[in-house]
Amino acid sequence: MSSSAGAGALSGSGASSSGSAGAGGGVGGATGSAGATACGYKEQGHVLNVTADISLCIPPQHCLPETCPPTLGSCVNDQCVFKAGYQGLATLPEAWATHYCDLQSGACQGVHQLDTVLQTAQTLSAKTGSPLCKTSPAGTKCVGIVASPPMMVGNREKFGEIWGLGMSEASGLCYEVTGPGGSALLALTDRCGGYCKCPSAGGTTFNECGLCKEAPDLTPLCECRGDDNCAAQQCDWCAANNHPHFDLDDDAFNHVCGDQALKGSCQLTKAKFVPCMDARADWPPPL
Repeated sequence: MSSSAGAGALSGSGASSSGSAGAGGGVGGATGSAGATACGYKEQGHVLNVTADISLCIPPQHCLPETCPPTLGSCVNDQCVFKAGYQGLATLPEAWATHYCDLQSGACQGVHQLDTVLQTAQTLSAKTGSPLCKTSPAGTKCVGIVASPPMMVGNREKFGEIWGLGMSEASGLCYEVTGPGGSALLALTDRCGGYCKCPSAGGTTFNECGLCKEAPDLTPLCECRGDDNCAAQQCDWCAANNHPHFDLDDDAFNHVCGDQALKGSCQLTKAKFVPCMDARADWPPPL
């Protein structure tokens, strides 16, 4: 999988905060309202209800710097134990959208998938009867694709069968989102890597996070924890795994965000996982 950087480093006025995240630590996957209902890949994921209108299916994953940023949590028995002030994807209980690619041109294609991203979107469109967002009239629901933070997508391909289990081909799930411009059904096809640095792996300056995925000193560009600490500087959308983030294809973003698309980001009023396709029995694709 590629790690879409896209709009991963934008003004803190977008992803930085509203309110305090609290002082206590916690175990990864147990913040927000962690439902007992299994979901996703072979029913091995778990439901995380961030709010009544934001519901995520968290895939099985290994605890590594990419899914447990070392400045924000610690891996204990393959679980991410959060440090004070950090609650993982529930730190900022808001869903946000940015954009990173032109679906029609092939620019959204990840490194490892069974079908192309465009094929996935076209198949989903045919199955649901909803048009791709490029051709969808305002006020209608359309189909697009999305990349999300590592905690929502899972580990990278190095880890064999465990990797990328939040992706739609593996899980059979998509996300239905609503923003100020309209609604879309999004196939999860890649990861939003965000921006970070890791001197131990040669990443001495902030850059796209691919180089740092296993580095013990992975540090997000700005650790947005819901306490306005990024208001005066650039803010990472994805590497900190601090809120449900959706990095959409350009057409889906313009449709969902409407007039707010010119800002480069918009807050979503709804984001929930829904069954949308049959999970692929031949997942994962060969490396």
